[in-house]
Amino acid sequence: ACQTPSRDEARVELLMTYFIQLGFVENRFFPPTRQMGFLFTWCDSLTGVLVSQQNLLLEKASVLFNTGALYTQIGTRRYRHTQAGLQSAIDAFQRAAGVLKYLKETFTHTPSYDMIPAMLSVLVKMMLAQTQESMFEKISLPGIWNEFFMLVKVAQEAAKVGEVCQQLHAAMSQAPVKENIPYSWASLACVKAHHYAALAHYFTAILLIDHQGKSHLRRAMAHHEESVQEASLCKKLRSIEVLQKVLCAAQERSRLTYAQHQEDDDLLNLIDAPSVVVV
Repeated sequence: ACQTPSRDEARVELLMTYFIQLGFVENRFFPPTRQMGFLFTWCDSLTGVLVSQQNLLLEKASVLFNTGALYTQIGTRRYRHTQAGLQSAIDAFQRAAGVLKYLKETFTHTPSYDMIPAMLSVLVKMMLAQTQESMFEKISLPGIWNEFFMLVKVAQEAAKVGEVCQQLHAAMSQAPVKENIPYSWASLACVKAHHYAALAHYFTAILLIDHQGKSHLRRAMAHHEESVQEASLCKKLRSIEVLQKVLCAAQERSRLTYAQHQEDDDLLNLIDAPSVVVV
């Protein structure tokens, strides 16, 4: 099961079958009162360090970690240009979050850095952020038209993505995980937090353009500036052309919309826009 190269539900089933069999073996051949001399090994995905333990719990935890990782691969491989594909990705990311959360709550004394509670908390938040982003894409897929309830829904969903990405970035910046989290991961979480916050204010501005809309556009442009600047600081993110195009296109759209509604007395009407409420 662990050596099968496929990245699909069939391998998930194999891993789960193996996990169940490990429970039977543990009850029959591994009494908790003494060690049996078998050494179980795991290689940390982030540090590359090999850890070993004469305890079947490490093997069971490793299977669960691999299952969570496999669900993330299934989610990222889904075709994201159809409702069905996005829903399948959402399901996979939610399952990954569930498996990793179960691992965190059940196997609390593994020697692996991958499986310490703080690292698993970051990974769960990462899966939930990808789930929320996929939900935003699903809502936006048919198109976003200038209609009140549509704009309210899109603005709130964008605000949700920005919020969970901000929470993810904050978790990545805390000890003991910040030393080994790839810089590009933390940087991308920060970029997405500002990008989706900007989208939330942009769509709110379109909704309220005759009232507080311009103040939301100003906040949108500020968040766009932060996301573009953050992406420019990371060499790996600078090399991702599609990311640069998305950020610049969103920034330019907000700038043009603001320019279209700019008036001579705008400097006298610098109202601070409130945050977009997440419900």
